[in-house]
Amino acid sequence: MTEAKNNVTTFLGQFTAPIAGVISLTTTLFTFIKLFNDPKDAGILITILLALGVLTLIGVCLYYARFWQPEKTDQGTPECIPPSDDRLVKQQQQQVNQRRWIRRTALVGLVAIPFLCLSGFSRWQQLQNRPPKEILILVAEFNSTEDQNYLVTTTIFENLEKATEQYADVKVKRLDSSFIEATEARKEGNKQKASIVIWGSYGKTRDKVPISINFELLKKPKYFPDLAPEVKGEVRHAPLDYLDSLALQTQLSQETTYLTLITLGMSRYAVDDWDGAIARFTDALDQTVESVSVLDRSRIHHARGYSYHEKKGFAEAIADYTHSIALKPTSSTYYNRGNIYRDTKQFDLAIADYTQAIKLNKDWGYLNSEFSGLSTAYNNRGNAKYDLGDKSGAIKDFNRAIALDPELAMAYNNRGATKSDLGDQWGAIKDLDRAIALDPKDADAYYNRGLVYLNVGNRKSATKDFRKVLQLAQDSKFRNKVKQELKNFGLAS
Repeated sequence: MTEAKNNVTTFLGQFTAPIAGVISLTTTLFTFIKLFNDPKDAGILITILLALGVLTLIGVCLYYARFWQPEKTDQGTPECIPPSDDRLVKQQQQQVNQRRWIRRTALVGLVAIPFLCLSGFSRWQQLQNRPPKEILILVAEFNSTEDQNYLVTTTIFENLEKATEQYADVKVKRLDSSFIEATEARKEGNKQKASIVIWGSYGKTRDKVPISINFELLKKPKYFPDLAPEVKGEVRHAPLDYLDSLALQTQLSQETTYLTLITLGMSRYAVDDWDGAIARFTDALDQTVESVSVLDRSRIHHARGYSYHEKKGFAEAIADYTHSIALKPTSSTYYNRGNIYRDTKQFDLAIADYTQAIKLNKDWGYLNSEFSGLSTAYNNRGNAKYDLGDKSGAIKDFNRAIALDPELAMAYNNRGATKSDLGDQWGAIKDLDRAIALDPKDADAYYNRGLVYLNVGNRKSATKDFRKVLQLAQDSKFRNKVKQELKNFGLAS
């Protein structure tokens, strides 16, 4: 009995860890496949299973790397086996080699598993930010206290279908059911893997029509602005004749179609599909020429202007930014238009726009894919002043940029290059050293410092910096320029 018990204990000691490892590996692989096949459906159970699988795998690897000592249970060792018994010696050596391999594999696993998990999580995050392959829009029946059918749901549904029919990745589906609570709408939307659920209710009183509409975004696209309360369930009121004349139905259908097209546009905007974003923003703006209170049109002109800017459509971008400023001036819009004016060498206009951005000093990062703050505006205005030959004015702006953000590498780089032009070579080197310390991959800063080193006669340091530029620079024209500098000054490349 005791011997049988010992055998069971030995078996469990030998095989519990491998069995746990196999189970956890299978669980982890299954949950990873589940996540990657359907990244939008990352439920809490899947997340828990994945975490348990990873932790168990790490535990198994830790056990084999640190605590596994089967030698203590061996009946014999190579030293106590008779030399003449070659078969037993060989068998024992195989065991030693096998155990050494297991321990090394476990050590590798302790490093590899966390690394693979971090890489997998990063990739999953990228998939989460991608727009879905098919965007499903659910339109629920609007709850009504009236017996008469006022075609509210029908008007919204048909207008949406017509506005999105040109987009192969968009499907509009009408539901037979209605919703009272947001939780119900979201539950049904998640069940059908929809992106948007539109639902609401309306009725009649003696003198007005109370109506509420919900534009439920199950997953907001990146940079999507906040919506007004009017499309988040807040009850609003319309005159009685709006229902009979279909004016209310038309207004609601325009609003929902407008918001839907903006959502589609922001989905493309978030993944740098500028053509797709422009097309959808244009369709949204075409829905109505009037101001839409549920989402300011200035934001859409701004987003479309940014999209045009990325495509080098400078004239169109300026037109959209100008329209956006007319509707609602923001620092970000002035700043972005200033960047275009500088790109097109209209430096006076660029300075004027940067100045307006600095004066307003609000709404930075307004629908931009990058945050553009006050310090960056001062830096860019300094660049525009430099381009016009006002180097002292440029230094003042670079000083302001650095005072606001002491870690703004580009401001140190620009100030260093400007100081060099004004004859302050050692001050220039100090600034460029700081720029490189903050951003060691800035090829432009190495290039500028290389030129300053040439100015002070330090050819060895100049050569080193120019070689670093050749390692870092991606632009072929810039690389050729540096090679020419090396050649002109007789420096070895």
